[in-house]
Amino acid sequence: MKLFDEAWVREAAQRIATDEIFQKKGKGFNAAYQYVVKASPAMGVMQDAQFWIQYPQSTAWAMGMHPKPDFVMTASYAVMHDILTGKTNAILAITSRKAFVSGSLPTLLRFTGAVNRVVEIFQAIPAQTEGQFPPIGQ
Repeated sequence: MKLFDEAWVREAAQRIATDEIFQKKGKGFNAAYQYVVKASPAMGVMQDAQFWIQYPQSTAWAMGMHPKPDFVMTASYAVMHDILTGKTNAILAITSRKAFVSGSLPTLLRFTGAVNRVVEIFQAIPAQTEGQFPPIGQ
């Protein structure tokens, strides 16, 4: 499967929904979390990717934009790839302004453990990548 395609998002949502660690850390994190992954043309990625997952149950998800997301994370494909390969972490990407999150910061901070667990789950899903990026989860 390809990173950020429908099969990958479905797999991610299923893993999150059944992950005991996330479900424990994410209890009360009732949020539609939108991901906007911007193209990285210099590295051969020409298309944006957009998907959302409804946390914590994660049984609701879709490609595209959610009509009223609680959080929106926007980053380039290159930055998201760095996060998913462990070259950087999401918090560092946000604080260095390489990634942007809109929504309630106090809520996001309260559920940092759940968000970090989502990243770990994303990292574990084997996926082919676009452009010149090496695969993830291998």
